Amino acid sequence: MRVGRDMNGGASNSAARQAPSLDTERERMRLSDSLVSAMHRLDSDSDADVLLQSFADLVVGATPHFKLAWFYIGDPEADAIRPAYNAGPRSDYGESLVVRRSAAELNGPVRRALGGGEPVNQNVPARLTALQRLLPGAARAQRAAVEAGVRAVLAMPFQLPNRPDWGLTVIYADTEGYFDRVGLEPFRALGRLVQVGLDRIGLRESEQRSRADVERARSQDALTGLYNRTGLDARLREVQSVEPRDWWLVQLDLDDFGALNATGGEVLGDAVLRELARRLLDLAGDAGLVARSGPDEFMLALPREQPAEALAEACQTRVSEPMDVSGTHLALSAAVGVAA
Repeated sequence: MRVGRDMNGGASNSAARQAPSLDTERERMRLSDSLVSAMHRLDSDSDADVLLQSFADLVVGATPHFKLAWFYIGDPEADAIRPAYNAGPRSDYGESLVVRRSAAELNGPVRRALGGGEPVNQNVPARLTALQRLLPGAARAQRAAVEAGVRAVLAMPFQLPNRPDWGLTVIYADTEGYFDRVGLEPFRALGRLVQVGLDRIGLRESEQRSRADVERARSQDALTGLYNRTGLDARLREVQSVEPRDWWLVQLDLDDFGALNATGGEVLGDAVLRELARRLLDLAGDAGLVARSGPDEFMLALPREQPAEALAEACQTRVSEPMDVSGTHLALSAAVGVAA
């Protein structure tokens, strides 16, 4: 455990300045109950924002001696650290805080905890020394803390899974020497629970991304980003279930694409397919759907708003427009069929 320090950096004389009204055993029991509640939240909070705000609420709700609690997630070397997820009767004080890299704040608990990777516990002095008063911003910070009823501050850093950023829990108590007397173990346990909660959320989000990737692979053409035939059928069913309407199904088969791919190479062939995908998406507009249904085949589902012959002609015209791909000038054609 780190030695508690007051705001001027000197060792705090806790025994001489303890508040007699503090029942340390009762405080430990309150904190223990809060930790149990926090454990129950681990599986119920769906994202990091919800988790951190709920944990801040639980901390300040544990005891009336806590005026404020907040979390920070980000670069430990940031020029300005602003509290997030504020909770407590003096959350207004937290909202006004900005911890910069001034001489006074570099010696404060937030910067020291993030810089050293260990908890830092400081008391707020009732009066500043003559040397402290010379530090820019020191008198203003001390006065704001005292006016908020803060007499002790604990900053608890924690590492984040698979990220260069750090997290920080900061708790403000109304009793000088509070954290010296109650001990840091309940707060270390809180930090571990926060890490576990963020780990679980990260794992769930990773699993969701993996499932989404699998679903995309099942329904999307990797080269063009269009639907494949499976994806087109699924999307069409989904659209029909919401707003039934009549559709034209357009089948488009490129002429002699195999020969183009053989002579020009796969790089040219892939570029042609991507350009055709872009043209067909533009033709389909917001209301239509486009899929790559085969190596040289495309399919469109379009609202039945014009005659089939006109639609087929529009598709052939769009495909046959001159194309310049990687310095190669091309004129393509396609067989187009339209069905209801």
